Amino acid sequence: MHKGTVHELKISEGLTFNFEVIKDVEYSRHADISLLADIYVPSGLGPYPGILLIHGGGWSGGYRTQMNGFAERLAKNGFAVVNIDYRLAPTYQFPAQIDDCEEAVRWMRKKSATYKINPDKIGAWGYSAGAHLAALLGTRNEGAPNAPKGSERIQAVVGGAGPYDLTKDPDDPSILKFLGNTIEENPEIFRSASPVFHVNTLSPPMFLYHGTWDRIVDLERTTEMKTALDQAGVENQMYLVRGLGHISLFLFGWPAERNAVQFLKYHLL
Repeated sequence: MHKGTVHELKISEGLTFNFEVIKDVEYSRHADISLLADIYVPSGLGPYPGILLIHGGGWSGGYRTQMNGFAERLAKNGFAVVNIDYRLAPTYQFPAQIDDCEEAVRWMRKKSATYKINPDKIGAWGYSAGAHLAALLGTRNEGAPNAPKGSERIQAVVGGAGPYDLTKDPDDPSILKFLGNTIEENPEIFRSASPVFHVNTLSPPMFLYHGTWDRIVDLERTTEMKTALDQAGVENQMYLVRGLGHISLFLFGWPAERNAVQFLKYHLL
């Protein structure tokens, strides 16, 4: 285990956990790349519900440090957090990114004793492209209680401003780079990579949030995802933050984040 750094954050409401940050832990290795994570482990005996954090960046950019603030806020609320990097397009195209997320969840269960993670209670939280991957992780591998060790199934999803239906924006350069095909060349890959088409009655509960002024990812992507969840009878909440766009929601979306944390506590604690 890498040497960690102990942090203490104080908040005025609820119980505050001290936590340790263990940096640069390899969770997967491919022939030419080592995939790393930072692990946030609350103090105490545990085990704690686990959260996989997935950064955004159009599947071709970004880094796990973008999610440090989310990781700290979750850790102080008693979640064991695994904040990952994953392979990026165009060097690595779909399904490499979701494969990495699935591997990370399996790794969390294998290492649950080491990092005080409850292997039966794991959720995923992502923003933008990370929200897409979190939702795809939940819908491709249906959430279920008491998921066996080694399983990639998760029990809750939080998604911020995610593009959940890639068929609605087929000419988006980021999507084309991610999929490596146009919709005319391979319409099925657009559907395969879109979580909205995989929602079913066994999908895990989801908390979706979006800014009403978002000009990068259309708000309709979130409302359509909610409709699919409603039609499948999957418990979900949608939280809209008025007056915030794609970047400002990421930076200042605290009201939505606080509600998302309560949603995770309800479903994972």
